[in-house]
Amino acid sequence: MRLLVSAYACEPGRGSEPGVGWSVVRELAGRHQLTVLTRANHASAILESGEDWVGAVEWAFIDPSPAWCRIKHWPGMLPWFYLRWQQLAGDEARRRHRKRPFDAAHHLTFGNVLPPSPLAGLDLPFSCGPLGGGERVPERLLDDLPWTAKLREWLRLSSRELAARWPGLRAGYRRAECLAATADSAAWLRAAGARHVRVCAQSGIDAREVPEPAPLPEPTGSGGPLRFITACRLIRWKGVDLAIKALAAVREGGIEAELVVLNDGPERRRLEALARRLGVPVSFPGKMATLAAVHEAIAGADALVHPAWQEAFGQVCLEARAMGVPLIVLDHGGPAMIARVGEGAHRVAVGSRREVIDGLADAMRDVAKNRYAWRRAALESRPKVLAGFSWEQVAGEVEDAAFRATGRHPSPLKTP
Repeated sequence: MRLLVSAYACEPGRGSEPGVGWSVVRELAGRHQLTVLTRANHASAILESGEDWVGAVEWAFIDPSPAWCRIKHWPGMLPWFYLRWQQLAGDEARRRHRKRPFDAAHHLTFGNVLPPSPLAGLDLPFSCGPLGGGERVPERLLDDLPWTAKLREWLRLSSRELAARWPGLRAGYRRAECLAATADSAAWLRAAGARHVRVCAQSGIDAREVPEPAPLPEPTGSGGPLRFITACRLIRWKGVDLAIKALAAVREGGIEAELVVLNDGPERRRLEALARRLGVPVSFPGKMATLAAVHEAIAGADALVHPAWQEAFGQVCLEARAMGVPLIVLDHGGPAMIARVGEGAHRVAVGSRREVIDGLADAMRDVAKNRYAWRRAALESRPKVLAGFSWEQVAGEVEDAAFRATGRHPSPLKTP
């Protein structure tokens, strides 16, 4: 198949969206004639990666003017920069399609339901995803948020509801084969007119992307204070404050435990103040210089705590599981999907903020009480996690959606 792929984020050696773009394109490159639209600032990393398959792909490196690139990092400007890039990508796609027609087009990254992809407007079979962005804050948690956070969530949901009624967007999704990252995003896509929607994992993992797990420790001995870790951008909906409050509750019971908070973000000062007020040992080393440094920090933890309550996937959760590190998440969104595979992961029921904090604290206490058993279960589940979230499977879903859009047979790449 001659397939056109829009992958704004696509770069080797990166996590999150760039890793999705790179890994899915890599899996598809040997099976189809690919043309990939991506950022011009990814060109050096892609072409100098040394990967054999890169030469088999026709790359279209696109960026707006230098002035646009300079303002991209200004507060609030990324969405506008991305819209401008999409306009240019759509122009390039039409030009290449006129010159040499494609069989189908697929929008890969950014994996968000908004804004709509310009590829949907081409005279081509169209597929997209896996897409997140339709996730909703659980109602019980929303009740306990400050009024400013409630207002932001209301504005976010209202804007998405209005967007779902836009005729141009509905026309694109109506004819598309859509992959949704979560049930919430699937519901939004259907509300926006999509007729063909399937839920699948938004990302994958390969054992070579993470370090080998540390050997299973001896079942006897305390091993010192418990070390929990969270690794995410410090924004409110990641729920790091819930983890800090849960740690305080655990320590009140006499359990020696600490929390390491990786990365940075606008919530950092508020979280540091919360930790000081509660008198709990929480360290904030900031953003790690490399992904390898993040993995090294996670590998030494007793568990990764990721209480995000509006998460389409949560790549760090998958990376932790691939390293045999126990996982504690909310039973909501993408992290819950990751936690359902095998043992060594705990899903906390979503209720009020107080109930969630209590649930997180209970899970932490269980790790303290059954430290060896949690680690052993996480290590034993590692093969299931690697098999259940392989890049081959993610690429198979993308390929299958493209085939379905053309009305041809389903993909042979997809594994049962």
